[in-house]
Amino acid sequence: MPNKQEEISIPYGWKTTNSKKYYIVKNKVLEKTGWFMEKDVNPDITSKDKGYDDKYYLDSDFSVVIGWKEIDGTWYYFNKDGILQTGWVYDNNIYFTDKNGAMETGWQKINGDTYYFDQYGHMATHKTLIDDNWYFFNDNGQLQKGLYYYKNKEYYSDDKGIMVVNTWVNSRNHKYYIKSDGSVATGKLYLNGTMEDFDSNGYYEGSDKNDKDYLFVRHLNVGNADCAFIRLPSGETVLIDTGDTTTSSTLIDFLNSQNLKKDFFKSTTSSSVQAVESNTSKTSNGKGVVDYVVLTHPHSDHIGGVIDLLKNFNVGKILVPKYFEMKDFTSMKDTTSSASEKEIMKHDYEVYTATMDAIKKSGVPLVTAEPKSYIDSENILQFVHADKDYPSFEATNPYQEYTLLNNNSALVYLNYHDLQELFAADIEWGAENDFISRKALDGKEVDVLKVPHHGNPTSSSYLFIGYVNPIVGIISRAKESISTTNESYNVLTTCGVNIYETSSDPDGISVYSTKDNWNVESANSKS
Repeated sequence: MPNKQEEISIPYGWKTTNSKKYYIVKNKVLEKTGWFMEKDVNPDITSKDKGYDDKYYLDSDFSVVIGWKEIDGTWYYFNKDGILQTGWVYDNNIYFTDKNGAMETGWQKINGDTYYFDQYGHMATHKTLIDDNWYFFNDNGQLQKGLYYYKNKEYYSDDKGIMVVNTWVNSRNHKYYIKSDGSVATGKLYLNGTMEDFDSNGYYEGSDKNDKDYLFVRHLNVGNADCAFIRLPSGETVLIDTGDTTTSSTLIDFLNSQNLKKDFFKSTTSSSVQAVESNTSKTSNGKGVVDYVVLTHPHSDHIGGVIDLLKNFNVGKILVPKYFEMKDFTSMKDTTSSASEKEIMKHDYEVYTATMDAIKKSGVPLVTAEPKSYIDSENILQFVHADKDYPSFEATNPYQEYTLLNNNSALVYLNYHDLQELFAADIEWGAENDFISRKALDGKEVDVLKVPHHGNPTSSSYLFIGYVNPIVGIISRAKESISTTNESYNVLTTCGVNIYETSSDPDGISVYSTKDNWNVESANSKS
């Protein structure tokens, strides 16, 4: 506020002092707060003058407010001159204010188009979750309905603007199928056991039940554990983790239902797959075959099904990251871990030692999962984890060393024509940050993310999810562990990720991919 003794040489008008703007009346600062219009105090101003109806707000020090101001519970925006703005406001984000200048939130109809503004007044664009429904707004914030294009793909929303997925729709005298990402299927799509055909416009052309040229992924429902089965078009079969000891029967029952081949895969072409002989010398014993088993890290909720797997099936090779070893943490001097933490470490070490002993006795080759190496003969599955032992760098006590084994996890990137999936195991923020900084994706995309560490809030940072930018996230956890309020869930939905829970379906979540399309199926998504 200027010194009252200062000589001011204007009878009416604005004066800026110390970067603040004041209104002058008869050579003195107008000592007023609240709403202000110049025409109320200046007898010389007329309706013909510019700014006759301009409205201002004077703050407690009598200076004019610039920018956003909350007044009686409502937000208003004043431009650089302090003039109240109505209509569209552009200030880092896009806002809309009504005829009185009040900031709008929620659904708004503006000039015939529908918009949505969040609790902070930010205008929604692109894919947005509102009251448990996904909507799509174009670059200008207008709600989309029916068929529309975004980034060279055609999408569909119903007459309320809700994005539909996994469903047939009739529009413009044609039949379409809307996939899990909300886009229209074109080409071949494997759906509910049948290959469906669509032309380049997405028009349905018919089906072929005999066409089985597709890739299959099943994320099993194994509670708070991880287990994914992959059948590649070559016939090779892969397991990424095996669940825990209490869910091994789920794994065995599933594999028995898959009509597994009885012979190990033998590649007829050269490949950059790791040059290690599989367990192919074993005489056929009538058991089904799993060609490759990846154990991402040694915690029991990932390796707990190995012993029963080896008893019931033939395994070609087992791949583990370089830093896979688990210590007997309970034998160390430990004054920091709680009794429950010590019990967890004791149980996991017992499962680990029993598992490693069973692998040794089985004769199945135990192979190091080298970063950037491939698992299969067609180079569809690649390891993308770091060559780093996180506990040795960061742990300060036994339980921390035990938990940091999560960051040592082997990560697998699946790249098959239209489908790219990242199996992120149990990595937490430290490994996520490294994944970003070393540009592990090397410009490649991710359609489906096996969400790291069961959706726990120690993983799935904004930076990581923003970098990976998945369309679908699959969380492997028990029903009682589902949280729709924790930080990870909020990050995923804010970033536009459709979430599937393995526990929502007794059979888990399936992903099918042809060369043209990928799609997610569960009991709740089939149509």
